[in-house]
Amino acid sequence: YGRRESAVRVWPGAGPGARAAAAYGDGTLRLYDALPAGGPGGTVRVRQTSCVRTTPPEATQKRGGCALLAMGLDGENAAGLVAERTDWSDDRFGRENERRVPWLTVLPCEEVACAGNEGLVDEGRVGSFNLREAVLDFLLGDPPRVGADGTPDPLREALLSTPDGRDVADVTVAPSLVPCGRGHYLFHARVFVFGYAPLGPGGMPAAPGTGGHRLFVLSSRTGSIAASHRLDDDRPGTSVFASDPE
Repeated sequence: YGRRESAVRVWPGAGPGARAAAAYGDGTLRLYDALPAGGPGGTVRVRQTSCVRTTPPEATQKRGGCALLAMGLDGENAAGLVAERTDWSDDRFGRENERRVPWLTVLPCEEVACAGNEGLVDEGRVGSFNLREAVLDFLLGDPPRVGADGTPDPLREALLSTPDGRDVADVTVAPSLVPCGRGHYLFHARVFVFGYAPLGPGGMPAAPGTGGHRLFVLSSRTGSIAASHRLDDDRPGTSVFASDPE
């Protein structure tokens, strides 16, 4: 979650030169108009027309508590992939840990365009989805899902066999978001279930845990995972890069 640079996308349905920019540093989604400046060489003048925060209403509102990792635009909505910084206690080892909880925020494009620089958006029109909870609900849902070879899902098995497995599970998302249309959004997550075992040398758990990479599609209409695809073996450095579909 170290990315802080801005990303620029063409705003759907807008006139030539209009752009939407996501400023990852302050968690805002901004709409700009690029207007001819009338000078030599076809120079343009950029004017900011709207600025809205992507922080989910349920997440912390503290300054620096959330970061915008990625944005996605389709013909209807502007979506932001947001990481919320939270603290949680690991009672097994008696220590505090920092957890980054991923969220998906979905705002209607018309609301963003009309928000102005005051960022006035009706909270009732903002969709916010806790991706950690959605992923864990999917993995633990019925009927149990199995791999292509018919074997049980190792992540589900780890969640069920580890004491407090859901509480100690970590869901980390890659800083990429792909709108798939009709309120569906594709994202890549690494799920890791910390092992439960006596401490080994150096104060680390003797059993490190179980992890895996998955592609997930979340439906903003139902607020749940609609599809998933298991990737290769767990590779902590893996990321996903995909272009927005036409």
